[in-house]
Amino acid sequence: MSRWSVEYPTVSTSKVADPPGYTPALTKSSRQNATSLIKKVDLAPLRQQKAWEIGLAPAKNVPMQAFMMYMTGGGVQIFSVMSVWGCLKGAVSGILATDKTFASLSGTAKPLATDAEKPSFLLQKAAFVACQIGLLLVALWKINSMGLLPTETSDWLAWKEMPTWTETTRLAV
Repeated sequence: MSRWSVEYPTVSTSKVADPPGYTPALTKSSRQNATSLIKKVDLAPLRQQKAWEIGLAPAKNVPMQAFMMYMTGGGVQIFSVMSVWGCLKGAVSGILATDKTFASLSGTAKPLATDAEKPSFLLQKAAFVACQIGLLLVALWKINSMGLLPTETSDWLAWKEMPTWTETTRLAV
């Protein structure tokens, strides 16, 4: 025996208790029994909750964008125009990508419980689109405050015809 080796007394494994949570190697029959004990979970409520989270996420952007638009000032500068463009583009692309946004929830993942039809996220999609419309309204408010929306009669004078007078008045001197 080497001078650096230590001999431990042999301990029988029957005296040592298994630690909590330890399961010995399962046999084939016990594995089949264990899989039958697994509780089947219905994923529909979880999907609905996640859909509401996704649907209401743009609502957090509306006050932030409104504050950003307010802080850029009322003049027509490159920064304010680019901020408005980003808000408009984000809202329109969000509306157009509504189905793609919710596709991960009703996609290929099968629920463990029997679900005959695909879940409908109509209310969540409507909330998502309503929030995007809120962003559009913020951008339109900013465009109007910069004076870029043609809202006055004087904005349309180029397309307005001058009235023809049927009577004229002359002043005699």
